[in-house]
Amino acid sequence: MTFDEFQKGTMRSINTILNREQRIAMLCLGLTGEAGETVDHFKKHLFHAHSLDLQKVAKEFGDVLYYLSALAETLGLSMEQIALDNYQKLLKRYPDGFTAERSINRSEP
Repeated sequence: MTFDEFQKGTMRSINTILNREQRIAMLCLGLTGEAGETVDHFKKHLFHAHSLDLQKVAKEFGDVLYYLSALAETLGLSMEQIALDNYQKLLKRYPDGFTAERSINRSEP
């Protein structure tokens, strides 16, 4: 499955009575909620002595991906292109792998 196939599939479960602005708001709230749940799991692991549950982390990552993909689809953006553009940006920024020097002294934002 490609990013774009997943992205198109997310729209099957979107509430069709929402207008575009309502859909964007709902998806943004869902995205931040799921990202928060993901971060909360790591917080509990790192600072409250909870075990790290990789199955739960993967589920939360999937939920984040769902909302991000549905938001991209709503906005007419391609997840495949977003991923490719980001990959190419990082390849240009760190052609030989990450270095603190290149992170600090980079020409693009």
